[in-house]
Amino acid sequence: MSQPALITTTHDTNGLSVFRDSPSFKAITPRVGMLYSTAANQPVILAGDNDLFAHEARHNKPIPTEGSVVLIAEWPPGAESPMHRTLSVDVGVMTAGESMIKIYRVFIRYYFACCIICISPC
Repeated sequence: MSQPALITTTHDTNGLSVFRDSPSFKAITPRVGMLYSTAANQPVILAGDNDLFAHEARHNKPIPTEGSVVLIAEWPPGAESPMHRTLSVDVGVMTAGESMIKIYRVFIRYYFACCIICISPC
């Protein structure tokens, strides 16, 4: 699998934009990995990098059930992810590859750079 990176910027003491160290890619299993960014506060508190410190405190822990979550998940060829419902609004975007979805005994196949959007009731 590839090693996607979360690129985070912040400001130094002079107010200049700088890059911050990125969290590492987390392997869920040897065949599925993910990287995510979170925000628990509404609205997000940006002052003093509070949002970044809060996210880093949650890094490599289970995905939070409240707040905002941006998730990158990667499945290698041949991996399966069964259809499921969530209590959130989920949007899936396939950036490369092929996906086959089975709904009511009908198979739908998607190829490179197609978007798959899954919306579940909140």
